[in-house]
Amino acid sequence: MYGKLERNDVYSLSMSCEGFDVGMNNADLTAIESGEYIFMDNGIMIASKEAGTPAPFSITAKDADGRIVASGEFSFDATREKMYLTVTADGRIMEDKDYEG
Repeated sequence: MYGKLERNDVYSLSMSCEGFDVGMNNADLTAIESGEYIFMDNGIMIASKEAGTPAPFSITAKDADGRIVASGEFSFDATREKMYLTVTADGRIMEDKDYEG
């Protein structure tokens, strides 16, 4: 699972699915750099493989005060191996189905 930010006020990006929660933030607690895809975790792929079906998950972006600035719910199918999501400047989270990585 890869995430990209188009906004510069995101301090944490987290993903949760039944059985696991992962997140990312900078060690110095500054905003996460925007503009490029960042690998988040492969736990969602493992969950999908173990279940033998697409695994539902949620992703949440928060600002410096812990307020949610974007969130979304998706489903990951392990047969795809990679998924690319973008947190847009207007607070949506969209899948980039055409990105080849």
